[in-house]
Amino acid sequence: MHLGTNRIKAAVASSAFFFVALSAMAQEKVTTIPCPDGGQPAVARSNADGTIHLVYRTGDGPCYARSTDNGKTFSAAIPIVDRQSRKPGLEFDIWDLAIGHGQVHVALGTNAWKLKLPQEEWGFYCAALPPGAQEFLPVRNINRKPSEGFSLAADNRGRVTACWLCDKLFANVSRDNGKTFSLFTEINKSYDPCNCCTTSSVFGADGKLAILYREETNNERDMFLVLWDQEKNESSRTRISTTLWKTDS
Repeated sequence: MHLGTNRIKAAVASSAFFFVALSAMAQEKVTTIPCPDGGQPAVARSNADGTIHLVYRTGDGPCYARSTDNGKTFSAAIPIVDRQSRKPGLEFDIWDLAIGHGQVHVALGTNAWKLKLPQEEWGFYCAALPPGAQEFLPVRNINRKPSEGFSLAADNRGRVTACWLCDKLFANVSRDNGKTFSLFTEINKSYDPCNCCTTSSVFGADGKLAILYREETNNERDMFLVLWDQEKNESSRTRISTTLWKTDS
Protein backbone atom coordinates (compact mmCIF):
# COMPACT_ATOMS: atom_id res chain seq x y z
CA MET A 1 0.00 0.00 0.00
CA HIS A 2 1.50 3.32 -1.06
CA LEU A 3 1.02 6.03 1.57
CA GLY A 4 2.52 8.95 -0.39
CA THR A 5 5.95 10.44 -0.95
CA ASN A 6 6.23 14.05 0.21
CA ARG A 7 5.83 14.63 3.93
CA ILE A 8 6.04 17.91 5.84
CA LYS A 9 6.68 17.49 9.53
CA ALA A 10 6.61 19.92 12.42
CA ALA A 11 9.61 20.39 14.69
CA VAL A 12 10.57 22.50 17.67
CA ALA A 13 14.04 24.06 17.94
CA SER A 14 15.13 25.74 21.21
CA SER A 15 12.49 28.30 22.23
CA ALA A 16 11.45 29.14 18.66
CA PHE A 17 9.04 27.16 16.49
CA PHE A 18 9.84 25.96 13.02
CA PHE A 19 8.63 23.42 10.52
CA VAL A 20 11.00 21.23 8.53
CA ALA A 21 10.36 20.42 4.88
CA LEU A 22 11.32 16.85 4.03
CA SER A 23 11.15 15.83 0.38
CA ALA A 24 11.71 12.35 -0.99
CA MET A 25 13.00 14.03 -4.16
CA ALA A 26 15.70 15.95 -2.27
CA GLN A 27 16.81 13.73 0.59
CA GLU A 28 20.23 15.36 0.71
CA LYS A 29 18.83 18.69 1.97
CA VAL A 30 16.58 19.66 4.85
CA THR A 31 15.41 23.27 5.00
CA THR A 32 14.40 24.85 8.30
CA ILE A 33 11.93 27.71 7.90
CA PRO A 34 10.44 30.02 10.58
CA CYS A 35 6.70 29.62 11.07
CA PRO A 36 4.74 32.67 9.81
CA ASP A 37 3.63 35.29 12.35
CA GLY A 38 5.87 33.76 15.01
CA GLY A 39 3.26 31.04 15.40
CA GLN A 40 3.54 27.46 16.59
CA PRO A 41 3.27 24.95 13.73
CA ALA A 42 0.72 22.18 14.21
CA VAL A 43 0.53 20.26 10.91
CA ALA A 44 1.74 20.81 7.35
CA ARG A 45 1.13 18.94 4.12
CA SER A 46 2.33 19.26 0.55
CA ASN A 47 0.24 18.24 -2.45
CA ALA A 48 1.08 17.10 -5.97
CA ASP A 49 1.84 20.58 -7.31
CA GLY A 50 4.31 21.26 -4.49
CA THR A 51 2.15 23.71 -2.55
CA ILE A 52 2.90 23.62 1.18
CA HIS A 53 -0.22 23.92 3.34
CA LEU A 54 0.47 24.90 6.95
CA VAL A 55 -1.83 25.23 9.95
CA TYR A 56 -0.46 26.79 13.10
CA ARG A 57 -1.38 28.22 16.48
CA THR A 58 -1.30 31.92 17.35
CA GLY A 59 -2.47 34.01 20.29
CA ASP A 60 -5.53 34.91 18.22
CA GLY A 61 -6.42 31.31 17.40
CA PRO A 62 -5.64 28.74 14.69
CA CYS A 63 -4.44 30.06 11.32
CA TYR A 64 -3.65 28.73 7.85
CA ALA A 65 -1.10 29.82 5.25
CA ARG A 66 0.29 28.33 2.06
CA SER A 67 3.57 28.53 0.15
CA THR A 68 3.99 27.97 -3.59
CA ASP A 69 7.74 28.63 -3.68
CA ASN A 70 9.00 25.80 -1.47
CA GLY A 71 8.64 27.76 1.74
CA LYS A 72 10.51 30.92 0.73
CA THR A 73 7.36 32.98 1.26
CA PHE A 74 3.88 32.33 2.66
CA SER A 75 0.49 33.78 1.91
CA ALA A 76 -1.22 36.06 4.40
CA ALA A 77 -2.66 34.20 7.36
CA ILE A 78 -6.28 33.07 7.14
CA PRO A 79 -8.11 32.49 10.46
CA ILE A 80 -9.52 28.95 10.59
CA VAL A 81 -12.35 29.62 13.06
CA ASP A 82 -15.14 31.91 11.83
CA ARG A 83 -16.26 34.78 14.05
CA GLN A 84 -19.70 33.32 14.78
CA SER A 85 -18.14 30.17 16.26
CA ARG A 86 -15.98 32.15 18.69
CA LYS A 87 -17.40 32.43 22.21
CA PRO A 88 -15.96 33.90 25.43
CA GLY A 89 -13.51 31.43 26.95
CA LEU A 90 -13.92 28.87 24.15
CA GLU A 91 -10.60 27.83 22.65
CA PHE A 92 -10.12 25.87 19.42
CA ASP A 93 -7.00 23.79 18.89
CA ILE A 94 -5.67 22.08 15.77
CA TRP A 95 -5.54 18.28 15.61
CA ASP A 96 -4.96 17.48 11.96
CA LEU A 97 -4.92 18.70 8.36
CA ALA A 98 -5.91 16.96 5.12
CA ILE A 99 -5.96 18.10 1.49
CA GLY A 100 -8.39 16.56 -0.98
CA HIS A 101 -9.92 17.58 -4.28
CA GLY A 102 -8.21 20.97 -3.94
CA GLN A 103 -9.87 21.66 -0.58
CA VAL A 104 -8.20 22.16 2.79
CA HIS A 105 -9.78 20.31 5.74
CA VAL A 106 -8.76 21.02 9.34
CA ALA A 107 -9.65 18.91 12.39
CA LEU A 108 -10.27 20.93 15.55
CA GLY A 109 -10.98 20.26 19.20
CA THR A 110 -12.11 22.65 21.92
CA ASN A 111 -11.99 23.18 25.68
CA ALA A 112 -15.79 22.92 25.87
CA TRP A 113 -15.47 20.21 28.55
CA LYS A 114 -13.51 22.61 30.74
CA LEU A 115 -16.21 25.26 30.36
CA LYS A 116 -18.86 22.66 31.28
CA LEU A 117 -20.75 23.27 28.05
CA PRO A 118 -23.24 20.59 26.87
CA GLN A 119 -21.47 17.30 26.17
CA GLU A 120 -22.51 17.31 22.53
CA GLU A 121 -20.08 20.23 22.16
CA TRP A 122 -17.12 18.19 23.42
CA GLY A 123 -16.46 16.57 20.07
CA PHE A 124 -14.77 16.67 16.67
CA TYR A 125 -14.99 19.97 14.81
CA CYS A 126 -14.00 20.50 11.20
CA ALA A 127 -13.37 23.60 9.07
CA ALA A 128 -12.86 23.65 5.28
CA LEU A 129 -11.27 26.08 2.85
CA PRO A 130 -12.62 25.58 -0.71
CA PRO A 131 -10.27 26.03 -3.69
CA GLY A 132 -9.58 29.72 -4.34
CA ALA A 133 -11.48 30.89 -1.23
CA GLN A 134 -10.06 33.56 1.05
CA GLU A 135 -11.85 32.44 4.19
CA PHE A 136 -12.84 29.15 5.80
CA LEU A 137 -16.40 27.91 5.83
CA PRO A 138 -18.08 28.00 9.27
CA VAL A 139 -16.76 25.45 11.76
CA ARG A 140 -18.97 22.35 12.08
CA ASN A 141 -19.46 19.83 14.86
CA ILE A 142 -18.94 16.48 13.10
CA ASN A 143 -19.84 13.89 15.75
CA ARG A 144 -21.58 15.69 18.66
CA LYS A 145 -20.04 13.29 21.16
CA PRO A 146 -17.34 13.60 23.86
CA SER A 147 -14.24 12.34 22.08
CA GLU A 148 -10.57 12.89 21.26
CA GLY A 149 -7.74 11.44 19.16
CA PHE A 150 -8.93 13.26 16.03
CA SER A 151 -7.43 12.71 12.57
CA LEU A 152 -8.54 13.48 9.02
CA ALA A 153 -7.92 11.81 5.67
CA ALA A 154 -9.00 13.07 2.24
CA ASP A 155 -8.47 11.96 -1.35
CA ASN A 156 -9.09 13.38 -4.81
CA ARG A 157 -12.28 11.34 -5.26
CA GLY A 158 -14.20 13.49 -2.81
CA ARG A 159 -13.84 11.19 0.18
CA VAL A 160 -13.09 12.69 3.60
CA THR A 161 -12.95 10.57 6.75
CA ALA A 162 -12.85 11.86 10.32
CA CYS A 163 -11.40 9.27 12.75
CA TRP A 164 -11.68 9.61 16.52
CA LEU A 165 -11.71 7.80 19.86
CA CYS A 166 -14.40 7.36 22.50
CA ASP A 167 -13.48 4.08 24.22
CA LYS A 168 -13.68 2.58 20.71
CA LEU A 169 -12.42 3.56 17.24
CA PHE A 170 -15.04 5.53 15.31
CA ALA A 171 -15.30 7.44 12.04
CA ASN A 172 -17.60 9.81 10.17
CA VAL A 173 -17.39 9.50 6.39
CA SER A 174 -18.04 12.07 3.67
CA ARG A 175 -18.30 11.24 -0.02
CA ASP A 176 -18.93 14.80 -1.23
CA ASN A 177 -15.64 16.44 -0.25
CA GLY A 178 -16.77 17.24 3.27
CA LYS A 179 -20.09 18.95 2.47
CA THR A 180 -21.93 16.31 4.49
CA PHE A 181 -20.81 13.52 6.82
CA SER A 182 -22.52 10.26 7.67
CA LEU A 183 -23.51 9.35 11.21
CA PHE A 184 -20.53 7.94 13.08
CA THR A 185 -19.74 4.25 12.78
CA GLU A 186 -17.54 1.93 14.85
CA ILE A 187 -14.89 0.55 12.51
CA ASN A 188 -14.54 -2.80 14.28
CA LYS A 189 -16.06 -3.78 17.63
CA SER A 190 -13.02 -5.92 18.52
CA TYR A 191 -10.66 -2.93 18.50
CA ASP A 192 -10.05 -1.49 21.98
CA PRO A 193 -8.02 1.74 21.65
CA CYS A 194 -6.17 3.62 24.36
CA ASN A 195 -8.18 6.83 24.87
CA CYS A 196 -5.21 8.89 26.04
CA CYS A 197 -3.46 8.39 22.71
CA THR A 198 -4.51 9.55 19.24
CA THR A 199 -5.12 8.36 15.69
CA SER A 200 -3.46 9.11 12.37
CA SER A 201 -5.10 8.34 9.03
CA VAL A 202 -4.45 8.55 5.27
CA PHE A 203 -5.92 7.11 2.09
CA GLY A 204 -3.68 4.75 0.14
CA ALA A 205 -3.38 4.46 -3.64
CA ASP A 206 -5.55 1.31 -3.48
CA GLY A 207 -8.41 3.36 -1.98
CA LYS A 208 -8.22 1.82 1.48
CA LEU A 209 -7.98 4.00 4.56
CA ALA A 210 -4.93 3.36 6.75
CA ILE A 211 -5.34 4.22 10.43
CA LEU A 212 -2.70 4.12 13.16
CA TYR A 213 -3.87 3.74 16.77
CA ARG A 214 -2.69 2.29 20.08
CA GLU A 215 -4.49 -0.74 21.54
CA GLU A 216 -5.08 -1.28 25.29
CA THR A 217 -6.50 -4.83 25.54
CA ASN A 218 -4.99 -6.63 28.56
CA ASN A 219 -2.91 -3.48 29.14
CA GLU A 220 -0.77 -4.39 26.13
CA ARG A 221 -0.56 -0.91 24.64
CA ASP A 222 0.92 -1.58 21.25
CA MET A 223 0.56 0.23 17.93
CA PHE A 224 -1.67 -1.24 15.22
CA LEU A 225 -2.21 -0.37 11.57
CA VAL A 226 -5.80 -0.75 10.40
CA LEU A 227 -6.65 -1.05 6.70
CA TRP A 228 -10.30 -0.21 6.14
CA ASP A 229 -12.06 -0.91 2.84
CA GLN A 230 -14.96 1.51 3.10
CA GLU A 231 -16.73 0.17 0.01
CA LYS A 232 -16.95 -3.33 1.48
CA ASN A 233 -16.98 -2.11 5.10
CA GLU A 234 -14.21 -4.58 5.90
CA SER A 235 -11.14 -3.94 8.03
CA SER A 236 -8.00 -5.75 9.00
CA ARG A 237 -5.21 -4.79 11.35
CA THR A 238 -1.55 -5.54 11.93
CA ARG A 239 0.50 -5.04 15.07
CA ILE A 240 3.44 -2.85 14.08
CA SER A 241 5.19 -2.41 17.44
CA THR A 242 8.51 -4.22 17.52
CA THR A 243 8.88 -3.93 21.30
CA LEU A 244 5.78 -4.90 23.28
CA TRP A 245 4.61 -2.41 25.89
CA LYS A 246 2.59 -3.82 28.79
CA THR A 247 1.51 -1.26 31.40
CA ASP A 248 -1.48 -0.67 33.65
CA SER A 249 -0.73 3.02 34.19
